[in-house]
Amino acid sequence: MHAPSRRPVFSRRLLAVLALLLVPLFLAVPPHLRQDPLIGPLADRYHVGLFLVLTVLFYRWGPLAGKPVAVVLGCLALGGATELLQVLAGRSAAFWDWYQDALGVGLGACWIWWRRSGKSAAPILGVVVLLALVAWPLRHLPVTVRASRAAEARFPLLDDFEHPDAIALWSGHQGEDITLVPVAGRGMVLQMSSHGDERWPGVSSRRLPYDWSEYTTLTVTCRLVAPSPDSLRVSIWCEDRADRHDSDYAFKSFVIGHQWRTVTVSLTDLITDRRGRALSLGEIQGFAVYASRRRPGPVVLQVDDLRLGIRQGGG
Repeated sequence: MHAPSRRPVFSRRLLAVLALLLVPLFLAVPPHLRQDPLIGPLADRYHVGLFLVLTVLFYRWGPLAGKPVAVVLGCLALGGATELLQVLAGRSAAFWDWYQDALGVGLGACWIWWRRSGKSAAPILGVVVLLALVAWPLRHLPVTVRASRAAEARFPLLDDFEHPDAIALWSGHQGEDITLVPVAGRGMVLQMSSHGDERWPGVSSRRLPYDWSEYTTLTVTCRLVAPSPDSLRVSIWCEDRADRHDSDYAFKSFVIGHQWRTVTVSLTDLITDRRGRALSLGEIQGFAVYASRRRPGPVVLQVDDLRLGIRQGGG
């Protein structure tokens, strides 16, 4: 009598482990975790560990066992498929997440290579390179976390740029150079310098405190340093997240010149551009101040004192 095949048992176990490992990819992430400056970036690396484990599992068990090329291609395809399927669960499909999947598959492939090559040194070099790619985007994490905690402590002042790590929360809106500069009578301000032909040069952040639901106004002080003499139209742009499936943006424009101008925007009056609804203030996940360039040439913009408030008389 032939012994019963163990392949179906392994297949069922493999499917169960696969389902268990993939479940976190389809769960709704609460805003306080999604926006946390430490948890958010580290949670992205779950993709790396997950697909490292899956690559090893598929190589050892299941229909692809012992077939390294098929395992690698299959896991890469699985990573892409999970990103697309996350949309159905209210998550977003992101190339960055698939890239993390690919790094995990690469680490698993190095383990397979190491085993099949008689434990040579070459796969270890591959592991070092891949781990460097995993760690490199996290190199500024301690500074970013420190700046984010300081931003939470001074809220509803979003930023006055006096904290030494404040610039860690900001970037050029379209890749422009940014720096903190001293200005007489104002202390430190955020300065953006654009020497290219960006259509909307400015500054942006996705790391500010996100829950603006208790406030009705946003005040920003800014001025144009160059071109001179001239003035430019500047917009304040906010991207929200209304629920798991719905995000949009709204903006308010005004004109600035070479004198400091303080502008107060009514947040409750902002209507989103795509869906025509009120801006959702419970989770603001992106913010920018940018100029509308009229002609090529340098643009230098300074921004200071971003603050939330409550309209006098209620509302």
